[in-house]
Amino acid sequence: MPFSKDGSLIVGKIDQLPANAYVISGMASGGMMQGPGAGQLLADMICGCPEAKKTLEPADPNRFFKSL
Repeated sequence: MPFSKDGSLIVGKIDQLPANAYVISGMASGGMMQGPGAGQLLADMICGCPEAKKTLEPADPNRFFKSL
């Protein structure tokens, strides 16, 4: 199952990879239900929607790289 290290979703841009590298992961068995909504939120965030950006802050993939 695709669980994240901390058990939370991973959705957003990965700053440590080449430009425009985005990920949606960590949904485990809930991916079929959560995937479409996460995809819509990510698309909205990429288009500059401030509400989507705020909603996805806890899922920021860069949280795993801050301690490096």
